Amino acid sequence: MTTEKDPYMLDPEEYTKFKDENKGSLKGIKCPRRNASMDGKCKVCDQVQHLFGTQDALDREIAFEYMTKCTYYLNFVLPHDLTKSITLELGKKVGNQIINGIEKSGWVDISHPKSGKGREMQILKFKGDQGFPTYNASPVLQLATYDIPDEVLINVLNLDKIIDLVDTLEEGKDLFKISSLKMDETLKFRICPASPESMYPKRVMSVVWRHWKVTEDHINGTIDFDLRKMYKDVSGATDKEDKKGKDETSPPWEKQQSKEPNLLDEPTKSPKSKKVCFGKELFFEEGDEKCAACSDYKACAKAISN
Repeated sequence: MTTEKDPYMLDPEEYTKFKDENKGSLKGIKCPRRNASMDGKCKVCDQVQHLFGTQDALDREIAFEYMTKCTYYLNFVLPHDLTKSITLELGKKVGNQIINGIEKSGWVDISHPKSGKGREMQILKFKGDQGFPTYNASPVLQLATYDIPDEVLINVLNLDKIIDLVDTLEEGKDLFKISSLKMDETLKFRICPASPESMYPKRVMSVVWRHWKVTEDHINGTIDFDLRKMYKDVSGATDKEDKKGKDETSPPWEKQQSKEPNLLDEPTKSPKSKKVCFGKELFFEEGDEKCAACSDYKACAKAISN
């Protein structure tokens, strides 16, 4: 005898699928426009580009929120376990520290696998001035006293294919995220050279560009959406009309009180006022084309570094 399922009872498996389909806010969605190997279109990028172009402070804030963010990947070995390589996931700022070190500070030996010729790297996680986790990458001054074994070098992940492979890596086994370090903890490791199969034998890092707080449907444009509305729904921010309406209905004693500065407000003191994102480490990206085009770029970089 078979019993019919109650159509009003929910199916847990269906909601497992639903959860997996909507992981955008947690995992990030790879951008088909920014990742060269994907060579596609992105509706989120279209709206971000428009928001940057309006020159409105709130629009710029929203654009920064939803623009692509990059994650770097490299292969490494641990000094106490030279039997296998692991892939390291780095945020843009610490990744840029390594790139800038290679470009400008002579860190050209940090992926040499031989004893007495290559050096270990170390990354320290600590609390920054504003309380957010911050990372500092630097090479160890002394040359390494051990080789990276040949059998490890032959089998390192080919980072040319990171776009296709990143979702197959298992954290804690094949993948280590630098964000998983504890506060004031240091990771010491040796960077592996590029895979023998790589088209770029001198590149030891690769990058994946992702959008956060969106889904595949937003990226592909299969649903209608407005980033301004999405931002307001999440943050509770109000547009200028909402602010005006609130002011008009406020009691007179509230109008006379001085207002606390709001990051979403346009600067009003003088035409030379800095942009609302000025001096905010959260928004500054060294070398980013949007930041570099800003008239306050150099002063902002100096303000953040002080």
